[in-house]
Amino acid sequence: MWGQEAWVPRELIERPRIGKLSVVVAVRDEEAAIPHLYRRLRTVLDEVGLDWELLFVEDSSTDGTVPAIRRLAETDGRVKGVFLTRGFGHHAAITTGLDAATGDHIVLMDGDLQHRPEDIPRLLEPYFAGYEIVYGKRTTKPPIIKRVGSRFINDLANRLSDYPIDLNSGMFRVISSRVNCELHAMREHSRFLVGMISWLGFPSFEVPIAEERRTMGRSKYGLRQMAELAVDYVVSFSTRPLRLAAYLGLLTALVSLAGAAYFLAQVVFRGVTVSGFPTIIVALTTLGGAILFVLGIVGEYVGKIFIELQNRPLYVVSSTVNLGATDAGGELEPEPLGEGTVGRKSVMK
Repeated sequence: MWGQEAWVPRELIERPRIGKLSVVVAVRDEEAAIPHLYRRLRTVLDEVGLDWELLFVEDSSTDGTVPAIRRLAETDGRVKGVFLTRGFGHHAAITTGLDAATGDHIVLMDGDLQHRPEDIPRLLEPYFAGYEIVYGKRTTKPPIIKRVGSRFINDLANRLSDYPIDLNSGMFRVISSRVNCELHAMREHSRFLVGMISWLGFPSFEVPIAEERRTMGRSKYGLRQMAELAVDYVVSFSTRPLRLAAYLGLLTALVSLAGAAYFLAQVVFRGVTVSGFPTIIVALTTLGGAILFVLGIVGEYVGKIFIELQNRPLYVVSSTVNLGATDAGGELEPEPLGEGTVGRKSVMK
Protein backbone atom coordinates (compact mmCIF):
# COMPACT_ATOMS: atom_id res chain seq x y z
CA MET A 1 0.00 0.00 0.00
CA TRP A 2 1.08 3.59 -0.60
CA GLY A 3 -0.10 5.00 2.76
CA GLN A 4 -3.53 5.38 4.34
CA GLU A 5 -6.92 6.78 3.41
CA ALA A 6 -7.73 10.19 4.84
CA TRP A 7 -11.28 10.68 3.53
CA VAL A 8 -13.12 8.44 1.05
CA PRO A 9 -16.83 9.31 0.74
CA ARG A 10 -17.46 7.45 -2.53
CA GLU A 11 -16.27 4.63 -4.74
CA LEU A 12 -13.01 5.48 -6.46
CA ILE A 13 -12.78 5.61 -10.25
CA GLU A 14 -9.34 5.03 -11.72
CA ARG A 15 -7.98 8.09 -13.50
CA PRO A 16 -6.39 7.63 -16.96
CA ARG A 17 -2.69 8.50 -17.15
CA ILE A 18 -3.12 11.17 -19.78
CA GLY A 19 -3.11 14.94 -19.85
CA LYS A 20 -0.66 17.49 -18.57
CA LEU A 21 1.11 17.74 -15.22
CA SER A 22 1.72 21.15 -13.66
CA VAL A 23 4.24 21.58 -10.84
CA VAL A 24 3.70 24.77 -8.82
CA VAL A 25 6.61 26.01 -6.71
CA ALA A 26 6.49 29.22 -4.67
CA VAL A 27 9.98 30.59 -4.01
CA ARG A 28 11.58 33.42 -2.10
CA ASP A 29 15.36 33.80 -1.83
CA GLU A 30 16.08 30.33 -3.25
CA GLU A 31 18.69 31.28 -5.86
CA ALA A 32 21.04 28.42 -4.93
CA ALA A 33 18.34 25.73 -4.81
CA ILE A 34 16.49 26.50 -8.06
CA PRO A 35 18.99 24.97 -10.57
CA HIS A 36 19.27 21.78 -8.48
CA LEU A 37 15.49 21.57 -8.09
CA TYR A 38 14.98 21.98 -11.84
CA ARG A 39 17.47 19.23 -12.75
CA ARG A 40 15.92 16.75 -10.33
CA LEU A 41 12.37 17.65 -11.37
CA ARG A 42 13.18 17.38 -15.06
CA THR A 43 14.55 13.85 -14.56
CA VAL A 44 11.54 12.74 -12.52
CA LEU A 45 8.88 14.38 -14.70
CA ASP A 46 10.36 13.02 -17.94
CA GLU A 47 10.16 9.53 -16.42
CA VAL A 48 6.49 10.04 -15.44
CA GLY A 49 5.69 10.16 -19.15
CA LEU A 50 3.22 13.07 -19.20
CA ASP A 51 3.51 16.50 -20.75
CA TRP A 52 4.55 18.83 -17.96
CA GLU A 53 5.18 22.42 -17.01
CA LEU A 54 7.11 23.86 -14.08
CA LEU A 55 5.64 27.06 -12.65
CA PHE A 56 7.86 29.15 -10.39
CA VAL A 57 6.08 31.94 -8.48
CA GLU A 58 8.63 34.40 -7.14
CA ASP A 59 7.46 36.19 -3.98
CA SER A 60 9.68 39.27 -3.54
CA SER A 61 13.16 37.79 -3.36
CA THR A 62 16.22 39.82 -2.39
CA ASP A 63 18.83 37.55 -4.00
CA GLY A 64 19.26 36.27 -7.57
CA THR A 65 16.10 34.13 -7.64
CA VAL A 66 14.50 36.11 -10.48
CA PRO A 67 17.49 35.84 -12.88
CA ALA A 68 17.82 32.14 -12.00
CA ILE A 69 14.21 31.50 -13.06
CA ARG A 70 14.57 33.55 -16.22
CA ARG A 71 17.72 31.67 -17.24
CA LEU A 72 15.93 28.34 -16.92
CA ALA A 73 12.91 29.67 -18.84
CA GLU A 74 15.17 30.74 -21.71
CA THR A 75 16.61 27.24 -22.07
CA ASP A 76 13.42 25.23 -21.43
CA GLY A 77 10.02 26.52 -22.55
CA ARG A 78 8.30 24.22 -20.05
CA VAL A 79 9.68 26.39 -17.25
CA LYS A 80 7.38 29.33 -16.55
CA GLY A 81 7.69 32.18 -14.10
CA VAL A 82 5.37 34.61 -12.39
CA PHE A 83 6.98 37.50 -10.52
CA LEU A 84 4.93 39.35 -7.91
CA THR A 85 5.32 43.04 -7.17
CA ARG A 86 6.00 42.42 -3.48
CA GLY A 87 5.83 39.72 -0.85
CA PHE A 88 2.19 38.63 -0.69
CA GLY A 89 2.95 35.54 1.37
CA HIS A 90 3.55 31.86 0.71
CA HIS A 91 -0.08 30.82 0.32
CA ALA A 92 -0.95 33.78 -1.92
CA ALA A 93 2.05 32.88 -4.09
CA ILE A 94 0.85 29.28 -4.37
CA THR A 95 -2.60 30.60 -5.29
CA THR A 96 -0.94 32.60 -8.09
CA GLY A 97 0.61 29.42 -9.41
CA LEU A 98 -2.69 27.55 -9.20
CA ASP A 99 -4.39 30.31 -11.18
CA ALA A 100 -1.70 30.13 -13.85
CA ALA A 101 -1.48 26.32 -14.03
CA THR A 102 -2.76 24.75 -17.25
CA GLY A 103 -2.36 21.11 -16.23
CA ASP A 104 -4.98 18.43 -15.60
CA HIS A 105 -2.97 17.22 -12.61
CA ILE A 106 -1.20 19.67 -10.29
CA VAL A 107 1.69 19.10 -7.90
CA LEU A 108 2.32 21.62 -5.10
CA MET A 109 5.73 21.65 -3.46
CA ASP A 110 8.28 23.94 -1.81
CA GLY A 111 11.38 25.11 -3.60
CA ASP A 112 13.95 24.52 -0.85
CA LEU A 113 14.66 20.86 -1.82
CA GLN A 114 13.22 19.56 1.46
CA HIS A 115 10.37 18.15 -0.64
CA ARG A 116 12.05 15.46 -2.71
CA PRO A 117 11.10 15.51 -6.42
CA GLU A 118 11.73 11.76 -6.42
CA ASP A 119 8.63 11.31 -4.20
CA ILE A 120 6.27 12.71 -6.86
CA PRO A 121 5.69 9.29 -8.51
CA ARG A 122 4.73 7.89 -5.09
CA LEU A 123 2.07 10.61 -4.75
CA LEU A 124 0.84 10.01 -8.29
CA GLU A 125 0.13 6.30 -7.76
CA PRO A 126 -2.88 6.74 -5.41
CA TYR A 127 -3.85 9.87 -7.32
CA PHE A 128 -4.29 7.96 -10.58
CA ALA A 129 -6.09 5.24 -8.61
CA GLY A 130 -8.90 7.79 -8.18
CA TYR A 131 -8.13 10.09 -5.27
CA GLU A 132 -8.62 13.80 -5.95
CA ILE A 133 -6.05 14.83 -3.32
CA VAL A 134 -2.89 12.99 -2.29
CA TYR A 135 -0.58 14.64 0.22
CA GLY A 136 2.73 13.77 1.81
CA LYS A 137 2.79 13.21 5.57
CA ARG A 138 6.16 14.08 7.08
CA THR A 139 7.91 11.26 8.87
CA THR A 140 11.18 13.11 9.46
CA LYS A 141 11.36 14.47 13.01
CA PRO A 142 12.30 18.16 13.36
CA PRO A 143 14.40 19.46 16.29
CA ILE A 144 12.84 18.78 19.69
CA ILE A 145 11.84 22.39 20.42
CA LYS A 146 10.13 22.83 17.06
CA ARG A 147 8.54 19.37 17.32
CA VAL A 148 7.02 20.05 20.76
CA GLY A 149 5.96 23.56 19.80
CA SER A 150 4.36 22.50 16.52
CA ARG A 151 2.54 19.61 18.23
CA PHE A 152 1.12 22.00 20.84
CA ILE A 153 0.02 24.49 18.17
CA ASN A 154 -1.48 21.69 16.06
CA ASP A 155 -3.46 20.19 18.97
CA LEU A 156 -4.72 23.56 20.18
CA ALA A 157 -5.77 24.68 16.68
CA ASN A 158 -7.63 21.43 16.04
CA ARG A 159 -9.50 21.64 19.34
CA LEU A 160 -10.71 25.10 18.38
CA SER A 161 -11.54 24.28 14.75
CA ASP A 162 -14.69 22.75 13.27
CA TYR A 163 -12.59 20.98 10.59
CA PRO A 164 -9.65 19.20 12.29
CA ILE A 165 -6.62 18.69 10.06
CA ASP A 166 -2.94 17.93 10.55
CA LEU A 167 -1.11 21.24 10.30
CA ASN A 168 2.12 19.26 9.94
CA SER A 169 1.02 17.55 6.73
CA GLY A 170 2.76 20.24 4.69
CA MET A 171 2.12 21.60 1.20
CA PHE A 172 3.62 18.71 -0.80
CA ARG A 173 0.62 17.20 -2.59
CA VAL A 174 -1.11 16.36 -5.86
CA ILE A 175 -4.55 17.75 -6.66
CA SER A 176 -6.81 17.42 -9.67
CA SER A 177 -7.90 20.28 -11.92
CA ARG A 178 -11.38 19.79 -10.44
CA VAL A 179 -10.05 20.57 -6.97
CA ASN A 180 -8.15 23.53 -8.40
CA CYS A 181 -11.32 24.85 -10.03
CA GLU A 182 -13.16 24.71 -6.69
CA LEU A 183 -10.25 26.41 -4.94
CA HIS A 184 -10.46 29.27 -7.40
CA ALA A 185 -13.96 30.05 -6.14
CA MET A 186 -12.52 30.55 -2.64
CA ARG A 187 -10.91 33.99 -2.81
CA GLU A 188 -10.65 34.86 0.88
CA HIS A 189 -7.49 36.72 1.89
CA SER A 190 -6.84 34.64 5.02
CA ARG A 191 -5.47 31.83 2.91
CA PHE A 192 -4.57 28.61 4.61
CA LEU A 193 -4.53 26.32 1.59
CA VAL A 194 -4.05 23.07 3.49
CA GLY A 195 -7.26 23.77 5.40
CA MET A 196 -9.09 25.04 2.32
CA ILE A 197 -8.22 21.89 0.36
CA SER A 198 -9.30 19.71 3.26
CA TRP A 199 -12.56 21.66 3.66
CA LEU A 200 -13.60 20.78 0.09
CA GLY A 201 -14.11 17.19 1.20
CA PHE A 202 -12.77 15.41 -1.89
CA PRO A 203 -11.38 11.86 -1.52
CA SER A 204 -7.86 12.20 -0.15
CA PHE A 205 -4.96 9.93 0.60
CA GLU A 206 -1.91 10.25 2.85
CA VAL A 207 1.54 9.04 1.79
CA PRO A 208 4.40 8.99 4.33
CA ILE A 209 7.43 10.89 3.06
CA ALA A 210 10.81 11.84 4.48
CA GLU A 211 11.88 15.43 4.06
CA GLU A 212 15.50 16.24 3.33
CA ARG A 213 17.42 18.57 5.59
CA ARG A 214 17.76 22.08 4.21
CA THR A 215 21.30 22.65 2.92
CA MET A 216 20.76 25.91 1.01
CA GLY A 217 19.24 29.18 2.15
CA ARG A 218 17.32 29.51 5.38
CA SER A 219 13.92 28.36 6.56
CA LYS A 220 10.97 30.74 6.16
CA TYR A 221 8.80 28.80 8.64
CA GLY A 222 9.48 28.93 12.36
CA LEU A 223 7.14 28.50 15.31
CA ARG A 224 5.93 32.10 14.97
CA GLN A 225 4.92 31.61 11.33
CA MET A 226 3.24 28.33 12.20
CA ALA A 227 1.35 29.99 15.05
CA GLU A 228 0.16 32.73 12.67
CA LEU A 229 -1.02 30.08 10.20
CA ALA A 230 -2.84 28.31 13.03
CA VAL A 231 -4.66 31.54 13.95
CA ASP A 232 -5.67 32.04 10.31
CA TYR A 233 -6.83 28.43 10.17
CA VAL A 234 -8.96 28.66 13.33
CA VAL A 235 -10.49 32.06 12.54
CA SER A 236 -11.21 31.09 8.91
CA PHE A 237 -12.78 27.71 9.63
CA SER A 238 -14.46 28.01 13.02
CA THR A 239 -16.49 30.24 15.34
CA ARG A 240 -15.53 28.23 18.41
CA PRO A 241 -13.25 30.97 19.78
CA LEU A 242 -16.27 33.30 19.87
CA ARG A 243 -18.21 30.69 21.81
CA LEU A 244 -15.20 30.28 24.08
CA ALA A 245 -15.26 34.03 24.72
CA ALA A 246 -18.95 33.82 25.62
CA TYR A 247 -18.26 30.91 27.99
CA LEU A 248 -15.42 32.86 29.56
CA GLY A 249 -17.69 35.84 30.14
CA LEU A 250 -20.30 33.58 31.73
CA LEU A 251 -17.67 31.92 33.92
CA THR A 252 -16.32 35.30 35.04
CA ALA A 253 -19.84 36.44 35.93
CA LEU A 254 -20.50 33.26 37.92
CA VAL A 255 -17.20 33.57 39.79
CA SER A 256 -17.98 37.21 40.60
CA LEU A 257 -21.47 36.26 41.77
CA ALA A 258 -20.07 33.46 43.95
CA GLY A 259 -17.54 35.84 45.45
CA ALA A 260 -20.22 38.41 46.20
CA ALA A 261 -22.37 35.73 47.86
CA TYR A 262 -19.41 34.57 49.96
CA PHE A 263 -18.58 38.06 51.22
CA LEU A 264 -22.23 38.78 51.91
CA ALA A 265 -22.48 35.60 53.96
CA GLN A 266 -19.36 36.58 55.89
CA VAL A 267 -20.93 39.89 56.84
CA VAL A 268 -24.47 38.65 57.60
CA PHE A 269 -23.78 35.39 59.40
CA ARG A 270 -20.33 35.89 60.95
CA GLY A 271 -20.14 39.62 61.33
CA VAL A 272 -16.77 39.73 59.61
CA THR A 273 -15.82 43.05 58.10
CA VAL A 274 -14.61 42.56 54.53
CA SER A 275 -11.80 44.83 53.36
CA GLY A 276 -12.93 46.55 50.19
CA PHE A 277 -9.68 47.61 48.54
CA PRO A 278 -8.03 44.18 47.89
CA THR A 279 -11.36 42.74 46.81
CA ILE A 280 -11.92 45.50 44.28
CA ILE A 281 -8.36 45.16 42.91
CA VAL A 282 -8.72 41.41 42.41
CA ALA A 283 -12.16 41.79 40.83
CA LEU A 284 -11.04 44.56 38.47
CA THR A 285 -7.90 42.76 37.30
CA THR A 286 -9.80 39.51 36.71
CA LEU A 287 -12.59 41.25 34.88
CA GLY A 288 -10.19 43.46 32.91
CA GLY A 289 -8.11 40.48 31.80
CA ALA A 290 -11.23 38.58 30.70
CA ILE A 291 -12.51 41.61 28.76
CA LEU A 292 -9.19 42.13 26.97
CA PHE A 293 -9.03 38.43 26.08
CA VAL A 294 -12.54 38.48 24.65
CA LEU A 295 -11.87 41.73 22.77
CA GLY A 296 -8.74 40.16 21.28
CA ILE A 297 -10.76 37.22 19.94
CA VAL A 298 -13.49 39.46 18.58
CA GLY A 299 -10.84 41.76 17.11
CA GLU A 300 -9.34 38.88 15.11
CA TYR A 301 -12.69 38.19 13.47
CA VAL A 302 -13.46 41.89 12.92
CA GLY A 303 -10.03 42.37 11.35
CA LYS A 304 -10.64 39.48 8.96
CA ILE A 305 -14.03 40.95 8.01
CA PHE A 306 -12.42 44.35 7.38
CA ILE A 307 -9.78 42.86 5.10
CA GLU A 308 -12.34 40.83 3.15
CA LEU A 309 -14.62 43.86 2.68
CA GLN A 310 -11.78 45.80 1.08
CA ASN A 311 -11.94 43.23 -1.74
CA ARG A 312 -8.39 43.84 -2.90
CA PRO A 313 -6.71 41.34 -5.26
CA LEU A 314 -4.93 38.45 -3.60
CA TYR A 315 -1.73 39.34 -5.44
CA VAL A 316 -0.36 41.69 -8.10
CA VAL A 317 1.85 40.38 -10.89
CA SER A 318 4.87 42.40 -11.95
CA SER A 319 5.87 40.27 -14.95
CA THR A 320 5.74 36.74 -16.32
CA VAL A 321 7.89 34.52 -18.51
CA ASN A 322 6.70 31.78 -20.90
CA LEU A 323 3.04 32.30 -19.95
CA GLY A 324 2.08 33.69 -23.32
CA ALA A 325 0.63 37.11 -24.13
CA THR A 326 -0.39 38.64 -20.79
CA ASP A 327 -0.45 42.12 -19.41
CA ALA A 328 1.27 42.49 -16.05
CA GLY A 329 -0.35 44.21 -13.11
CA GLY A 330 -3.50 42.15 -12.50
CA GLU A 331 -4.68 38.99 -10.85
CA LEU A 332 -4.28 35.78 -12.80
CA GLU A 333 -7.60 34.10 -13.32
CA PRO A 334 -8.58 30.93 -15.19
CA GLU A 335 -11.21 30.98 -17.88
CA PRO A 336 -14.44 29.19 -16.91
CA LEU A 337 -14.30 25.46 -17.55
CA GLY A 338 -17.05 23.97 -19.68
CA GLU A 339 -18.84 20.69 -19.05
CA GLY A 340 -16.35 17.84 -19.20
CA THR A 341 -13.41 20.18 -19.86
CA VAL A 342 -10.10 19.57 -18.11
CA GLY A 343 -7.15 21.87 -17.63
CA ARG A 344 -6.96 25.59 -17.04
CA LYS A 345 -6.00 28.56 -19.14
CA SER A 346 -4.75 31.74 -17.47
CA VAL A 347 -5.50 35.29 -18.48
CA MET A 348 -4.98 38.66 -16.83
CA LYS A 349 -7.73 40.94 -15.61
